[in-house]
Amino acid sequence: MAVETIGLIATLHFSTMDEDPSAAEHILRTHLRPIVDEESVQDAVARVAVKVRDTYFVTLTVSNYESRMMEQPMVPGMQVMRMRPWEGRPDDVGLELVLDINNKLEARVSHHRPRVTVEGVRAACRLLRKVTTSTGPTFAETGKILVQDLEASSTS
Repeated sequence: MAVETIGLIATLHFSTMDEDPSAAEHILRTHLRPIVDEESVQDAVARVAVKVRDTYFVTLTVSNYESRMMEQPMVPGMQVMRMRPWEGRPDDVGLELVLDINNKLEARVSHHRPRVTVEGVRAACRLLRKVTTSTGPTFAETGKILVQDLEASSTS
């Protein structure tokens, strides 16, 4: 039995706790540019999927996140802990970037089942490294993606 597809998923957080504008406002201004009162926006999500070398789909999804800290003593035997939206204090806010890389495009282009090889796994890992260290953070910050850079990283 041969492995046919490979997929890699990574999630990156960029804290904006002490920055202005808020993460949601940043996504509105940089990625979406809608005509909406920024003060009224709670959440924003921008997703782009690009094709790399007729082999990979690379999907980048940027959204805002908030994590809250709850300080409540844990009692032995306590099995349920409920956190209500108004409880806790904001611990961190920022941009979340989710990356999804897979070789399903290869099957669509070639019209047959792909076969994952050792070199294919290495190429996908090189691509993930490039997206997590360069392309992804640039997309989160500016909304721009250079597909040529992704193509070069998955072959070298």
